[in-house]
Amino acid sequence: MSEGRIRLLSMGVFLAALCGWVGFGIVHDRADTEAAAFRHGTNLADALARQAGQAIAVTDHSLSALIAAIPVAGIPAAENRNIIFDLLSERQKAGVGSLDYFIMDGQGQLLHSARSRQPRGEDLSQRDWFAALERDRNPGLAIGKPVRIATGEGRREWAIIVHRAVRDGDGRLLAVFAAALSIDYLGHFYGALDIGPVGRVSLFRDDGVVLTLHPFREAALGASRATLPLFVEYLPRGPSGRFVVDNPIDGERRLVAYRAVDGYPLVVAVGMDAAWVLRPWLARSLRLLVTLGLLVALVVVLALYARKLAARRAAAGLEETRKLNLLARASLDLARTRSAETMLRSAAALTRSLVGAHQSVVVASPLDGGPPVVHAVSLSDRYAQWRGYEEAPTGAGIYRLVVESNKPMRLTQAELEAHPAWRGFGEASDRHPPMRGWLAVPLVGQDGSNIGVIQLSDRDQGDFSEADEAICQQFALMLSTLIENLRSSEALGQALDAERLARAELEATRAAAERARLRSETILDSISDAFYVLDREFRFQYLNDRAIAVMGKDLVGRVVWDAFPAADSVIRPALERAMSSGQAEVFTVHYGPLQAWFDARVYPFEDGLSVYFHDVTEKLDTEARLLQAQKMEAVGQLTGGIAHDFNNLLTVILGMGDAILAAPSADPGLREKIETIIAAGERGAQLTASLLAFSRRHPLDPRATDIGQLLGRTEGLLSRTLGQGIETEVVTSGSLWRAMVDAGQLELALLNLAINARDAMPEGGRLTIEAANARLDETYATVHPEVSAGQYVMIAVSDTGTGMSEAVVARAFEPFFTTKPVGKGSGLGLSMVYGFVKQSGGQVKIYSEPGEGTAVKLYLPRAIERTAGVRADEEPIARPPGGNESILVVEDSGEVCRLFANSLRALGYGVTVASDAEAALRQMAGARFDLLLTDVVLPGAMNGRELADEIRRRQPGLPVLYTSGYTENAIVHHGRLDPGVRLLRKPFRHADLARMVRIALADGAGGK
Repeated sequence: MSEGRIRLLSMGVFLAALCGWVGFGIVHDRADTEAAAFRHGTNLADALARQAGQAIAVTDHSLSALIAAIPVAGIPAAENRNIIFDLLSERQKAGVGSLDYFIMDGQGQLLHSARSRQPRGEDLSQRDWFAALERDRNPGLAIGKPVRIATGEGRREWAIIVHRAVRDGDGRLLAVFAAALSIDYLGHFYGALDIGPVGRVSLFRDDGVVLTLHPFREAALGASRATLPLFVEYLPRGPSGRFVVDNPIDGERRLVAYRAVDGYPLVVAVGMDAAWVLRPWLARSLRLLVTLGLLVALVVVLALYARKLAARRAAAGLEETRKLNLLARASLDLARTRSAETMLRSAAALTRSLVGAHQSVVVASPLDGGPPVVHAVSLSDRYAQWRGYEEAPTGAGIYRLVVESNKPMRLTQAELEAHPAWRGFGEASDRHPPMRGWLAVPLVGQDGSNIGVIQLSDRDQGDFSEADEAICQQFALMLSTLIENLRSSEALGQALDAERLARAELEATRAAAERARLRSETILDSISDAFYVLDREFRFQYLNDRAIAVMGKDLVGRVVWDAFPAADSVIRPALERAMSSGQAEVFTVHYGPLQAWFDARVYPFEDGLSVYFHDVTEKLDTEARLLQAQKMEAVGQLTGGIAHDFNNLLTVILGMGDAILAAPSADPGLREKIETIIAAGERGAQLTASLLAFSRRHPLDPRATDIGQLLGRTEGLLSRTLGQGIETEVVTSGSLWRAMVDAGQLELALLNLAINARDAMPEGGRLTIEAANARLDETYATVHPEVSAGQYVMIAVSDTGTGMSEAVVARAFEPFFTTKPVGKGSGLGLSMVYGFVKQSGGQVKIYSEPGEGTAVKLYLPRAIERTAGVRADEEPIARPPGGNESILVVEDSGEVCRLFANSLRALGYGVTVASDAEAALRQMAGARFDLLLTDVVLPGAMNGRELADEIRRRQPGLPVLYTSGYTENAIVHHGRLDPGVRLLRKPFRHADLARMVRIALADGAGGK
């Protein structure tokens, strides 16, 4: 078998193995994709099953509590109607997703309902769930098919009836306690699940009855799906599982994960769109197949190239043989020649043929060793225009180097042009053939002296090679011998005509000047700066390609001011100064029509000006953003450094003020002074909080917040704050999204904006607050890299006041910057708003013009959760502040520690104090506490968070209340409080301490 066939077979085996490996990878990737999708579906099914189970469990607990609280005998009594109604109403309001609680007698007559004190006595005995009570004597919880019930004001909602039967000892039905559970509640976030375009989520009864589903189809509610594979094949095997099915109802293929609800006759099924699940796999497989195709093509190309290379080597061998044969025949032909000129012309033609050059010159020296006087030229058809070229070299320059060294010289075109001995003949010369590469071999006599040169230029393909040099040397050796044989019978050479030489030199000089001009323009067009030349009348004489691209057109011959009127006042003074002084000008200028900044350099010369300029807009914008970031970081470092100690001082001031005011014997005059001190302390606390907010170091507790409700609560406060001279209006859209934001900080931000608006309207005016949904696209995010593209809730606060100039708007968010008179403003209001919105992941923009009012727009990220959370500092306290629990207080500041101890003991608590983590751990020895109250920042090796973790390891379940004026990163990450963390912010008032201690203790009670 030939070598070529073996190579071809090896390549085929390699490609087959590669395709097999890729195919295996694609199959394995599909399996991994489906497995990942099933894991995702199983997690969703488990979560939905827990949600449904919790809702049913809460309802079951309420029904059991009602059965225990209401004796069956007392159900029909009229005097108990109000009591029973109150009990049912209380359960209905406290329940999750419940629409009604009601009671029926053993014949199915409605006796009591949470929706009416006087129910109409409906007969419910014909309902399927009631009829099932006669068939099923199970006393446990039962769930009926979905029904539509009236919920007031003419509305009807779908619900499922969850009920328990009460029977006597003989099993006779005495009463039925039931609840109507909203189907919307059970499936309220099914639509937010990531399961594909035709994905489906279903909640079934375990006998196959549909309770609810997404996408919602009213006709399917209550229908039996007992024949589906889920109930026939898979559910009997176990309470959870997964499978792939082509749905017999809609024909869609889905990956199904299911989960039975523990303790209740319910099953949740999550069907993910199979095509949607496999779409990423299909994309990856396609990319892999394309890559494989390219690789196969590359292998084929390389094989073809190798074959071509082998053929080229074979051809090179044949060419070498041809050249040697040609050289042998030529030696015989030249030996018969008796004319020097004929010999040199034949030699020139032969050497050009040997190496494939477009030009060959053979030069012979006279007998006296002077300059070369006889030469012959051979040119290819490509150089037909130089057929009459007969100029002989003078013996100077680069020819002289070959003659003097008697050694070959081989140069590329770049090396030739850069050689100091080369006088230069360019492409544009009309009297000399081009010199694209150069090869010269000396003709050496028997005594070692030089008798001539063979010179070739412009090889047909590529540069001259070592092989070309070797074959020429062989020919030069033969030609040297033949020339010496002719010297004895014929004088070589003939003097060149002096006039012709002078003319040739003149033309060469002109050609060199033209080449220099073309080379200069090429260099100017290649530079990255825009460049143009002006004459002394400021007319454009030349523009490079970059300048034409920036200016939009070629302006040669036009005056600068006529072409760009806006440049008259912007750069004319600099150009005129450079022209008159002869000194260079360097400046940066903003050109309005292009909305761009340019760095410009102007260099005068005898006939005008040379101007270089380039766009530095992006560079200046980047520097401005960096400067702003550095400024904010510096304020943040300063704030963090002073916040902890300063807030400790304010805590003592406010705490002692509260203690004095609480004393029953406090003097009225003293009380007024103490209240003034407390007010000043609270203003100091607001300043510190504003600085922390601007530097994004204020701990936030963001929750999913209903902005419409928040604005409704805030409207009354704003009206009272702004006074009667300002009309306030709040406008919200009907389907406003919830925002993920700290509601308390947002209210404070809106209050700051409203106060700024009031100060801008001293004669009165109108304040409008609008809220709407907004989407910031990728284009906006590219222009504003500090914000991400996505969905936001936009709040716009607009006034009809005096407005702001562009310069004031540019500095409005800077801390301590204010246009108000001294003593009228701290300059931190807008800074706090800026920092709060940025820390929340949003964007804030100001739109204002003098005399036209101001609009400030806040973009807050949309919340994914469907229900708004309750803020920690707004949670209700089920009992009065105070108690007898034991509290361990850890605080390094002696004054603050004493304030804690005195305030807590006054509330009735037992208090043990420690100044650092080490002392606190010693107090834990042999003692148990009901609450740990610790500062976040502590001296020593452990901070407050680390101390709490260690104490909870020793006493699991111990509730913790943190306190700090500057939290650093111990309990706050990404600007937000860690989940489950309770924080009492310094400085605080006595009432704040009492309330937060009760909330923290309630956490511990709930955990027990």
